[in-house]
Amino acid sequence: MNFTRFRRSAVLAAMLGLCAGSTWVAAQSAIFKSASDPSSGSDPRIIRDCMGIPSEIHPVSFEGNSEGSAVIKEVPVKPGDVVKVGDVLMVEDTAQAEAELAIYDAQAKGVGAIQEAQSTIDDKTLLLKRYQGLPKANQQDIELLQTQLDIDIASARLQQAKDEQKQHQLAADRQALKIKHMTLLSPVDGIVESVNLHTGQIVDSGSSKDGACFIVSNNPLWVELHLDSARAAKLKLGDAVEVAFPDKADEWIGGKVIFLDPMVDFVGQTQTVRVAIANPDNRPSGLPMIVRLPAKVVGDVSAVGSAQP
Repeated sequence: MNFTRFRRSAVLAAMLGLCAGSTWVAAQSAIFKSASDPSSGSDPRIIRDCMGIPSEIHPVSFEGNSEGSAVIKEVPVKPGDVVKVGDVLMVEDTAQAEAELAIYDAQAKGVGAIQEAQSTIDDKTLLLKRYQGLPKANQQDIELLQTQLDIDIASARLQQAKDEQKQHQLAADRQALKIKHMTLLSPVDGIVESVNLHTGQIVDSGSSKDGACFIVSNNPLWVELHLDSARAAKLKLGDAVEVAFPDKADEWIGGKVIFLDPMVDFVGQTQTVRVAIANPDNRPSGLPMIVRLPAKVVGDVSAVGSAQP
């Protein structure tokens, strides 16, 4: 078992699981209660038991390219690097694959068999016309039949040659696609969280290649909160919500509701709500976040509190 991948999956699963669990809500509530200004309780819109989570977590993997084996040739990134869509993360050695592609290309471009068959058809067709142009008394049925048979055989060989050329071209296209997949590109803008394959490491078709790199995208940043079902029922997708980081609790960031869980937790009668905010500074996920709900959720709010811790 790939321990690194197992550890990574476990950590990420735990992070997301915490967002959904009532135990996490209770624990975070206690933390915020001890750290917050009691005056902030005057604003019922402020929710403190929230958590920032990545908008995307990508275990980026190689395709199963090699019938034999492949060697990692280049790893131009390291954990912590900021990457854009299409940036190269890792490259397998393509020398052998490119040599095979050259063979398929040469076979696909070869026209000798096609030209030979076509030449035979042309010659025999001309000969057949000459036989057919002779007076009936001079025509030999056996020669006519043999010439027509030669044309039919050459036509079959021509079609076979064309079919083989098409197969070679398909093989070349498949090999080119394989080579393309031997370069691992980032599918998203994000940050390299881990690199689990390294230069010189041998990987083959039987090796687990899942999670060659992990890319985490924190921009936009998602913030999850567990809201009682009565207040959650007053929200709708697209509603404006304000969010603050714990160390900048007086700096509200505009966000919007992007997810309302279709299922309410029966025991706690809470509903998961997800808010998206812009995070151009790529501040990390996993922080406890502060959310200020729109006034319609709690009715008329006469006093607006502060999110200052």
